Amino acid sequence: MAVTIDAASAKITQTTGGARPNLFSDGRIVVCHLTKGFLGPNNLSPAFNALGEVGVTGPDVEVRAFTFGFIQFQKLRNVSLTYSGGQVMPERIFVNASSPPALRQNPALDSRNAFTPFTSADPAILRAGKATNVMGDHPAAKALAALTHRNSGRVDMLLSIRDSREFFTAFVARNPAGVIQYLAHFRWELVYDFTLEWELSDLGGMRLKLVLSNSSINFDPPVAGTPRAPEIQGLLPSPRPPHANDLMDDAVKAAVLGGPPNRQDIDF
Repeated sequence: MAVTIDAASAKITQTTGGARPNLFSDGRIVVCHLTKGFLGPNNLSPAFNALGEVGVTGPDVEVRAFTFGFIQFQKLRNVSLTYSGGQVMPERIFVNASSPPALRQNPALDSRNAFTPFTSADPAILRAGKATNVMGDHPAAKALAALTHRNSGRVDMLLSIRDSREFFTAFVARNPAGVIQYLAHFRWELVYDFTLEWELSDLGGMRLKLVLSNSSINFDPPVAGTPRAPEIQGLLPSPRPPHANDLMDDAVKAAVLGGPPNRQDIDF
């Protein structure tokens, strides 16, 4: 008796309440986060969850040879930072980490080496003819609060941070031969868009005085079948590294430490 996956029964249930863009700073770094699940700049738990489930029948030993879980792809739209010397020193530092040569690939698989190509190592629950698994995510963006202007030598503070991304999240079954069947999926988008104003703290450092936000997070309803976004079609049959988070971390570092076209230090 072979394993039968009832693809028509596949569904994803989203739990997204409480996930809303927010900003943290201790005067040294700035962290964009999703409020729910934010425990500190280096301590994040999922801000939202998605439950995938599908009917499956067959001999237990054969069913357990399949992997049921989530695979996610990330597309960077824009990752840019602007630093300013203020009204007295209106110089600018522009950093763009979302274009070559800093960004080497886009879009990319959103996973980690320990459990690639899935979003986590958590095994599916197989019970009563059904396979279920859960994924959670909390994309954050981190930046230095200050950079030294290369021409003037002065310290400029972060004026604006924009991090815009698009995600394609799929509940899948992978058979023992490694073939992936996409059962259901949803698209979602996240925009961190903050403008900042700073003031001197009582201790002589800098602290945030004002934050203006045009940020947003939006989830499309889940739909059956394979994701159809043209930009990820080449990644679907065999999703593999490099991973989106590694690419983004490398791009931000390369842009901040590098020069044109990803970093420009402008005098006015």
